[in-house]
Amino acid sequence: MQISKVIMHRQDSDITTFVYGSNNTLRFVVTDNLGTPNIESIFISKITRVNANNSAFIQYTDNDIGFINLPKKANYQNGSTLITQLTWHGNDSKQAKLRSEYTLVGKYIIYQGSSNKCQIINKSTDSEFTNTLQNKLNHLTGQWIVRSASKSSHLENIYLEADKLANIAKHISDITNSSSSVQQIHNGTANYLRVIRELNLTDNCEIINNDSSINQELIELQDIWELDAITYDPHLDITHELVSYQKYCGQNIFTTTNDIKIEYGVIAGIHIFDINSNNSKLSNAQINNTCLDEIYRQIALRNLYGIILIDIIKDSGKTEETKLINKLTTLFKNDISYTKVLGITNGGLLELIRNKY
Repeated sequence: MQISKVIMHRQDSDITTFVYGSNNTLRFVVTDNLGTPNIESIFISKITRVNANNSAFIQYTDNDIGFINLPKKANYQNGSTLITQLTWHGNDSKQAKLRSEYTLVGKYIIYQGSSNKCQIINKSTDSEFTNTLQNKLNHLTGQWIVRSASKSSHLENIYLEADKLANIAKHISDITNSSSSVQQIHNGTANYLRVIRELNLTDNCEIINNDSSINQELIELQDIWELDAITYDPHLDITHELVSYQKYCGQNIFTTTNDIKIEYGVIAGIHIFDINSNNSKLSNAQINNTCLDEIYRQIALRNLYGIILIDIIKDSGKTEETKLINKLTTLFKNDISYTKVLGITNGGLLELIRNKY
């Protein structure tokens, strides 16, 4: 999937981002709140309680407590401090989750951790590309992972991005060497930037925004991420987009191009899609296959997360069920969030778990 247009709109402390694919089709909608730390933010945290299962509760801001799985064989006690990275904001019933080691993620390369030399992991079979990278980045100590989307044509972009990430890592190191007080030491990447970092953009993909701070961030990334068309419009009006999106998400029954009805609902926090085939002349396998495309689109647009169940048409056979699992797995490779397709339950439901974005 390639992205042709992105609209970023700030209203007070809230930022709404609309992401469009080919033919100006809306694919994703993500939100940010400037009062909330971004995912991937890094903190000096203090352990408030160590649990028996090698986990702990930690204070990562003056007012926030989160949960962390401690490194194996680590000897932490109540009151110990450590560097942590936010992986999930939490919700009304569960606390935020953090991890004890941090990574700095770029579009082309990832800083994986400190090292006394430059170590590059590249799964590419292009040995010349790997050797060129090693020689060019040899002055940057640390562990680096070249992302799968990176190609030899991105060499200059990788150099620039690696330098940027190395400077951030040095800044984090300088702070942690001079202070042990609870504080945020690096602001992670906002969702409106993560979508253009993680997705493939078409040539001349238009990125429109209404905020000077957002626009400045985009300009600073323009050369590294090859952002060809950035438009700053302080009078940007997204009333039409918001009304259309809210109307779309308010529907719980929708129809595919083959007139197959799908019903969506939530029971005890579990998202359920029910395929209704009463009026269809297609085979069970064809109905299921057709509906998966629309259900994926619904999940992505509504940004659903947690347990998701799809009540597929039964009696398709094991071979067809395997095809459905493989197709859904392939569809979610284009997603902005990590999704694990678990398979078919004993009750014949197709089950998956999607992370919150």
